[in-house]
Amino acid sequence: MAVKSKALILAVNDYESVSPLRGCLNDARDMAKLLTAGFDFPGDNVKLLVDREVRKSRINPLLKWLYEDMGPGDRVALHFSGHGSRVADEDQDESGDSLDEILCLQDMDFDRSTTYLVDDDLGKWTKRCPAGVHLTVFLDCCHSGTGTRKLIPPSKTKPSLMYPRIVESTTAQRVAEQRLSSRTLATGVISLEMMSDLARGLAEATPQEQVFARFVDPPEQIQQKVQLALESKPRSTHNTIEIVNGLNHLLLAACQDDQTAADAYIDGEFHGAFSYHLCRIYGEAGRALDRNEAITRLARALRDNRYEQIPRLETSKAHGGLFAPGADEPSASDSPPA
Repeated sequence: MAVKSKALILAVNDYESVSPLRGCLNDARDMAKLLTAGFDFPGDNVKLLVDREVRKSRINPLLKWLYEDMGPGDRVALHFSGHGSRVADEDQDESGDSLDEILCLQDMDFDRSTTYLVDDDLGKWTKRCPAGVHLTVFLDCCHSGTGTRKLIPPSKTKPSLMYPRIVESTTAQRVAEQRLSSRTLATGVISLEMMSDLARGLAEATPQEQVFARFVDPPEQIQQKVQLALESKPRSTHNTIEIVNGLNHLLLAACQDDQTAADAYIDGEFHGAFSYHLCRIYGEAGRALDRNEAITRLARALRDNRYEQIPRLETSKAHGGLFAPGADEPSASDSPPA
């Protein structure tokens, strides 16, 4: 019997009430191309929801559709490009930090739980995956606001949610490359005049130089709880791979849970740095590329391009294909019940 493959790709640039992004729709295009051309997903089985379509009323039926009539050996993919944030943990299952990570949908509103997807909800959905189906989840969004600043100070009439956040370090590097000679960059010798010029350049950075963080600030009361949780949380080791025994899917995330994911101008267009380099790596190497090697190459590509984010792979086995279990992963009979 032929292998069946289905994918749902979600991408939001144009948010209703929070700051916009620029590269998410290109991420959706790139991922759809990778799945159809690189992994032979039928075009009719790759569903794209973008901008105003990315709401729970449209998403929930398609999440159910992904599992319909799927069995052992079949493949399912879920990809999200957009803002991430955090809310207070309501069911007390987050023993580590009392917070839930969320995916911000197009109509994002912290006061309405129908406008975002909580990590708990995604976890429950993955556990319903039919036994033996190869499920891979891609998340190109932020999990925290560490290391960012406001691009434009909020006014009294416009809340900070309306303003994008800029990753200062990577943007500064891009500005420096535009304003300093290669010799100066190589030697690291910068005069006071050059530093002053760089400071002005950072304040006046062009859209192509600016690197946005895919993160939405929670309301003040949640921000206070986030800060307390981060202060009490053990320091992350920032490993690229986490082995989770019995996990019935692969998760590839753009960054660690205390980092931001970059939305940047790359190769003549805006993209998510994670999605762009992931698609490029698999596009060049082909579907047989081992997942361990893929995450290693991805981490190197992000580092070489001066993005501070470290991608993350969660799996029950480090080695294997992107849509195939590793040699020692649980068999279909060991998978969680539907």
